[in-house]
Amino acid sequence: MPCKCTYRKRRGPTGLSKKTRLAPALVPKFRATADQNTVDVIGACGGNFLLAKVAAGGSAPKLKAILNTGSCPFTLVSFNSRGLIISGSEHTLNPGENLALYQAPAGTVTMTFRCSPGGGTCRLRTTPC
Repeated sequence: MPCKCTYRKRRGPTGLSKKTRLAPALVPKFRATADQNTVDVIGACGGNFLLAKVAAGGSAPKLKAILNTGSCPFTLVSFNSRGLIISGSEHTLNPGENLALYQAPAGTVTMTFRCSPGGGTCRLRTTPC
């Protein structure tokens, strides 16, 4: 039986409740780069891809030296144990942009990157901490 997406409510920046669509996260391709110090995480534009799952009692994941080397923007997002986006955890990078560090907030259970729709490849390059 196929997985059904659900809608959950969360508080927006204005304090008003808004619905957030939760889509199943796909497992992307992971590929070590030539220098073996960084990893490319690759998926199709328009997808929602799993970066990390935190075990019970585990610490929130972090990534450093993040670079968007793909052809579409992506957003890093962290979810809590109820499947809701953690406030302030969303960070968008356009192609060619970088971010020195992404520290998932406390309470993170799942960290994903969502790629904007369009043709091409969504590619996140990072140095895992």
